[in-house]
Amino acid sequence: MSKAVHKKNLGFVYAGNLGLYGYTFVDFGDKHKIIDGTGEECKSVHIAGITQEERGLVCLHEEKKHGLNDGDTVSFREVRGMTEINGKDFKIEVKSPHSFLIGDTRGFSPYTEGGIATEIKVPYELKSFELEKSLRYPYPPEAKEMPIASWEKFG
Repeated sequence: MSKAVHKKNLGFVYAGNLGLYGYTFVDFGDKHKIIDGTGEECKSVHIAGITQEERGLVCLHEEKKHGLNDGDTVSFREVRGMTEINGKDFKIEVKSPHSFLIGDTRGFSPYTEGGIATEIKVPYELKSFELEKSLRYPYPPEAKEMPIASWEKFG
């Protein structure tokens, strides 16, 4: 049944339990559009500084971690001085729990104060595998091992 449903790009959900333990398998075909990959509310952080560099460094106030990941997209607002950044979206690279890198900011005015960076959810497509293949290969082919949760995000 899984193969037939997969070929038609329809959803297939299979679940079961073994006493205290349970499992769920989900296959939405080769091109399933994900609108919100985490289901969590978008994060917003207050900015303490932005450098004028080829890879601009955005620093946050030390009392709060940003909780963002490499490849996340953020949009800026209420930035003073470097006003060119307001309303623009940037894909980020995490530098530390309190800073991240964005694109080229050398052509922007110097940062003076304030600003908020807000995470933007960017839709993407996900390829699912049929049940038989997933049982043989329990993790994605590009991963060398089972994905492990990032414990720095907790707490």
